[in-house]
Amino acid sequence: MTLKTVFFALCSALPPMRWDISSCVENKLRAEGKTNQRIVVSQSFPNAIQVGWNCEYEIYVSDPNDRIIIEFQHFSMHPSCEIQNLTITDVKTKREAGPYCGSDLPLKFVSDSTEVSVKTFTGENSGDIDTEGFMYNYWKVPKEEAIQPVPISTTSNSNSFGNGGMFMLNPGPSNSGFPNSQSPFQNPGSFPFGPGMSSPGGNFPEPRNVMANGVPMIGPSGQQATIYSKKDSDDPSAPEIKSNLPGGSTGYIQPNYEKNREELELMNLWEDGEESTWTVPKIIGVAAAGLCLLSLIAAGFQIYMTRKEKKVKRRIQRNSDSNSSFSSFDSYDEHRQQRKEQRRKKKQQTEELQLRNQKISRANKDLKAVQQSSFDKNALHNAERAIQIKKLQEKLEKYK
Repeated sequence: MTLKTVFFALCSALPPMRWDISSCVENKLRAEGKTNQRIVVSQSFPNAIQVGWNCEYEIYVSDPNDRIIIEFQHFSMHPSCEIQNLTITDVKTKREAGPYCGSDLPLKFVSDSTEVSVKTFTGENSGDIDTEGFMYNYWKVPKEEAIQPVPISTTSNSNSFGNGGMFMLNPGPSNSGFPNSQSPFQNPGSFPFGPGMSSPGGNFPEPRNVMANGVPMIGPSGQQATIYSKKDSDDPSAPEIKSNLPGGSTGYIQPNYEKNREELELMNLWEDGEESTWTVPKIIGVAAAGLCLLSLIAAGFQIYMTRKEKKVKRRIQRNSDSNSSFSSFDSYDEHRQQRKEQRRKKKQQTEELQLRNQKISRANKDLKAVQQSSFDKNALHNAERAIQIKKLQEKLEKYK
């Protein structure tokens, strides 16, 4: 297995960190089916959101029989909505969800019409608190799927709620007491907590959309609300209702109590319950960066060792002859000593040869000088005659 394969295996094992839009766009965004849903993140996500950053996203569907769904995957803004907030508005019905702030994950938003506006606000002062912003995805669904009955049940105190302790969506009079005649379920009704719901005799505070214990819904101002029964105190999902909460000790509504459980499990990284500044995207990003850094270090070390090995091989090849081969550093050192000894002997032989040649050269010079001084003209003449006589004798021998 090569280092490249290990690198891509490590990086591909991480959860996908991708999004489609990370800045303000001028054009409207068209919602597609859930398989083609798009992801929007705040500017600089997952780094701290910039101050003075305001943006509006307009999402629409072309078919009047479709609706838009917006679901948040991450949300972290300033606890004060005056400094940072996000608001979702149905453009045609003017129904709003929000403004949202803090770290609670906003609830899923189902549009009443074919167009939705998502507005973000960030003041010039962040209050010395770094917040990552948001991540949400949006897609379209048929109108029929967006209109669904929502049963609300309790395990006790069913007489207070009637109908077995369940609230069911049902048609009601058009003059609903809800501030907005359009609901996420498109059904008008007489239930004081939202259109399309009925309350047989229960006395409740201000109108809100509510569901069963542990499942909050969006109220008219975007707040979270949960319905509880006073007799459900043994149920861990229905804590004791305190008198200082909206509705008092006799009410059943506790706004902003329920937080998204998955968000809490991911955000609470310490057992002491203290709020952590680390978020899921930040942890994933740090892990991915660490793995990629380790892979790069390993790749650099492998390249360094490969180059060093090639360099050693070239040195061995330059210093080796046809009768020797080396596979280790020990043999390489031994071969160096042998070559050094060979060069020394060769140099010594060369010096001796040069010395002998010098002696021979001096002897030849002396001999030549002696020969030149010993012969005169008569001696040379006699020598020439002797040579001629010898040649004539050789010719005579041939003719015999």
